[in-house]
Amino acid sequence: MTVGSEAIKVAKPVVGGGVFVAPLGTELPTDYDTPLDSAFKPLGYVSEDGVTRTEENESEDKIAWGGDAVADLPGNHTLSFSATFLEGRNAETLKALRGEENVTVGSDGSITVTSNSKRPPRAVYVIDTESVREVIPNAQIAVSGDIQYVHNEVIQYEASWKAYPDASGNKAKQYFPADGEGDGSGEG
Repeated sequence: MTVGSEAIKVAKPVVGGGVFVAPLGTELPTDYDTPLDSAFKPLGYVSEDGVTRTEENESEDKIAWGGDAVADLPGNHTLSFSATFLEGRNAETLKALRGEENVTVGSDGSITVTSNSKRPPRAVYVIDTESVREVIPNAQIAVSGDIQYVHNEVIQYEASWKAYPDASGNKAKQYFPADGEGDGSGEG
C-alpha cells in the first residue's frame, strides 16, 4: 500500500476532458481502469480551477436538562460539484447544461440553444483524472452565474450538479488506481 509522500497525487484530467455525462441507467464503471461506456460524452475543457466537490454532513446536538450534550443527531447530507466549462460551442456540453430538447444542431454544424425554465434530466456523471475516478450515478445539473460576451475572455458556463442517492442509497464512489499507476505524470 502506498503511504507517505508517494500517496500524494494531483487530479490532472484525462486527455479529452475530465467530466463525462451519460443518461441515467448507463452501465457504471466499477473501478479506476475500466473504459467508460460509449454513452458517456465528454464535456470538454474545464477552467483551471478544476472541479470542486462539496460534501456537507450536518448534525445537531441533543441537549439534556442541565446543558449537557447527550446525543449527536444526524442532519442533512448533501454532495455537490461545480465547475466552469470553457467550450462555449460544444454541442454535448450545451445539451448537458440546457437539456437535449433545448439544443438543436443543424446539418451545417450550426447550433441553436433555447433558454427556458426546463431543467435537463438527471444523469450519470464521471470525473476522470489520472489519480482518481469519481462516479456520480444520479445527479442534476444547473447553470449558475453570469455568461459574459467580451472580446478578451472565452464564453464559459458556470455549472453545479447535486448528487442524489442511487437505488443503494449511495451518492458517489471514488476509485483510485493500483499502486504505481495514476502518478499524475500523464501516463496513468
